[in-house]
Amino acid sequence: MPDAGADLSRLHVVVPVRALRGGKLRLADVLDEEHRTALVTGLLRHTMAVLSNWPEATAVHVVSPDASVLPVARAAGARPLLQPDQGLNEGILAARAVALAAGATAMLILP
Repeated sequence: MPDAGADLSRLHVVVPVRALRGGKLRLADVLDEEHRTALVTGLLRHTMAVLSNWPEATAVHVVSPDASVLPVARAAGARPLLQPDQGLNEGILAARAVALAAGATAMLILP
């Protein structure tokens, strides 16, 4: 019986990031904005480091409406994409178009 599974030969991973600043508001009682920004940046860098060591990922795209995210993503080896508007769905659709144009056969989204 033929395998009806997905073609994962060119798996692209998409990591949407809302912004580096202003996130993790639930931690505001214990972390000021500077520390929360450092936390978000550190989490993004850690995620990129893990993905860069995952051989199944052909490419990693970081999509964000926040231009300050892009240099962090680029420095970590990801393909940064500035989305022209706000919204998670819009960002994922933009990243999907870029991934498909780059030859992706499958896409994994890590929100």
